[in-house]
Amino acid sequence: MAEQPGEKYAFLNLAKALSAESSKKIRQWRDVLAAMKAGDLTVGSRTPVAGMPKWATPEVVRGGFATTAFAAGGKLRPHEVAKAEELGLQTSDVSRARLALNNWHLTDEGLKKLSQQAAAAEFAAQTPEETALLTVCLLLEHDPDAAEEILAEITPFFDRLRFYPAPCAARKTDGAFVRSVQEIRDQLSGKVPREQIVVQHNTLTRWIPLYDRLIDLLAEHESEGWTIRVDDWCADYDQALTAPTAQRWKKPTGQLQRARRALLALRRGGDPNDNVETIIKRHRLKYGIAEERRAHRQSQAEQDVKVWHDAVAKIVAARLAKLPLDMGVADPSSVTGPIGPDEEVVGGPSGAQLPRSFERGIHSARMASIDELVEGGQIGASEVLAKVLPQITSSIYASGLPTEAEAEVCRTLYRAFSNRRSLLLLNLKSQVRLEELPWAQALLRRRDGEHDAKEIPLQALTELVRLSLTHFPHLIFPNTLIQEFSMLAKLADLEIPFTNEIAADIFMGAFSEQFAKAANVGLSYYAGTLYARYYDLPDQKRTLRLAEICAERAGVRKTRNWSVSSNGMIIEQQQIITTHNLAQVLSVLDLSDLRFEDMALRCFEWICWRQQTPLTDWRAKLQMTKNTAYAWRQMIAFMSELTPAEQGVAFESIESTAGNQSTEYQARFAPALAGLGRAISGETPSSDEVFLGWVQGIHPFAPRNVSTTLRQRGLDFRLVRLPYGLVD
Repeated sequence: MAEQPGEKYAFLNLAKALSAESSKKIRQWRDVLAAMKAGDLTVGSRTPVAGMPKWATPEVVRGGFATTAFAAGGKLRPHEVAKAEELGLQTSDVSRARLALNNWHLTDEGLKKLSQQAAAAEFAAQTPEETALLTVCLLLEHDPDAAEEILAEITPFFDRLRFYPAPCAARKTDGAFVRSVQEIRDQLSGKVPREQIVVQHNTLTRWIPLYDRLIDLLAEHESEGWTIRVDDWCADYDQALTAPTAQRWKKPTGQLQRARRALLALRRGGDPNDNVETIIKRHRLKYGIAEERRAHRQSQAEQDVKVWHDAVAKIVAARLAKLPLDMGVADPSSVTGPIGPDEEVVGGPSGAQLPRSFERGIHSARMASIDELVEGGQIGASEVLAKVLPQITSSIYASGLPTEAEAEVCRTLYRAFSNRRSLLLLNLKSQVRLEELPWAQALLRRRDGEHDAKEIPLQALTELVRLSLTHFPHLIFPNTLIQEFSMLAKLADLEIPFTNEIAADIFMGAFSEQFAKAANVGLSYYAGTLYARYYDLPDQKRTLRLAEICAERAGVRKTRNWSVSSNGMIIEQQQIITTHNLAQVLSVLDLSDLRFEDMALRCFEWICWRQQTPLTDWRAKLQMTKNTAYAWRQMIAFMSELTPAEQGVAFESIESTAGNQSTEYQARFAPALAGLGRAISGETPSSDEVFLGWVQGIHPFAPRNVSTTLRQRGLDFRLVRLPYGLVD
């Protein structure tokens, strides 16, 4: 069989997993390669796994590669095991158990349970498939034909996938959240005490008592029962060695080991090499005997850690178990209180406060408005904002459904689908859409077509774009955020050609029609502006063969290359022409209240900070250069919204900020600032004055080895402190 696209990439990632000894990743990449070889996996297809429908959520690993596993499959989860045992099913055979569980949910008892869960919102779904039988249950009364169609589609996979939800407490959906209760519980499950604390605990509770007993045995070596007590001590010593131990107790020349050698010699009836009397005397001079030694040891015991993170983690996990696992925490204070008498365990004494790290983790899952989460620091990047948005858009998506139960199932389905990872697709294929899931289609047909559903998504889209640009002006919209924007635009009946960022290592040398539409919007919106002059945009009247134009502007001979840098240069030119969604939102939405001058200055401040952050890894340097160039492009787009006079004022602020940076940075970045000044004055900058993220060879604006250079020259390394917590 011919080599599939990405096979070498898969081999490379398997090698990395083997090197890192990651059992999960080793299993995944071996699965990918074995399936490729057997012909069970087609890389680049919307249905990559042979025999599985497009709506089935595949397990996706790095690079968008699917394994042959599925998100709704695999081992039985705890709630499945509990239900199987309740029904008297054997859980050792996963396929049989899952088939039986799916079928049970279609019995009268199972359907009644599903109906109750939907009505009371007492269910959780981590994958879209887990809402399928809920939908069937709700449709049986109103649209039985649709329910039968769904069942015909999914029943062949009853033995492999779970189509039923997990039970949970009733959910409160007021507000958004960054992390779910389940994510916090998963994090808590990995809590272990620091090794130094364990070593200290073992010293205080094991080794010091062993040391004292050893000295007593040496002093009483002729007493009755001495031999038995020595054997007991040796057994306890061997047991203590199995736990983390301070080196002082193992050191051959240390006091304990010297005393131990003397004890063993006496036990054998020989003559100890060390002077036993000297050993005993030294110990008693230092620690005393009887009550004096006991008092000293009690004082030392006070140093032992009373609150253990692994013990507290179990207490907090038990508190969180009472909450819906797929939601946030409505009231963090109800979970962060001190340990109660009924919760007390060893390592978790009653009245003890939770460690601050626990409180921070719980507060990271608090439910609040988007604005409150941004201001509170829970949302610190546009990627995090993108993660939260499905919780908002899901309610809009479910609007118009006739019952609250159907709306809750639809909201949950939308949120679960938003977690679906993108596949690596070839030949300009599109990702599977939510509407392609059979049970989603049936639910959406139930929406009231007469209600005015356009104004709400329009307001939501406008507000979310405003939030992203206001709080993260230096970042381009990530793909996950664009996906939510696209959905809201569709619900608002807006034709906005949003475009995703394309990875340079999988670029196939062509752009879809969506990119051509976006290019026309960008060229039209920015015609005659600072942005058009700075980047010397092409004439819109020219026939738009986007890939060829971008390759020509990048100085690349072909549109399809094996060089990642060449691909990156072409993609960046595409982003310049399309403006990577800025023109799309600014031309359609009412964003006139944005403070563009402030946003532009914050972009430059972020560029200064990132460009002067010492980096040693070459990949990190390349990523930094690319991201700062993208922030520079955002800055110029924002300045283009200003009048010529306002642009001059903004440029003075930028120059003033640049003057506060290191001498090395000022010299390196002077051409870029000169080019911007030239564009503001109405001229077109020269090619060496335009700051781009992708170049072939040495980048003129990238730092060489910033930290080394600054140390050698003794230059002043000054960073700009940014708002919104971008710099600690």
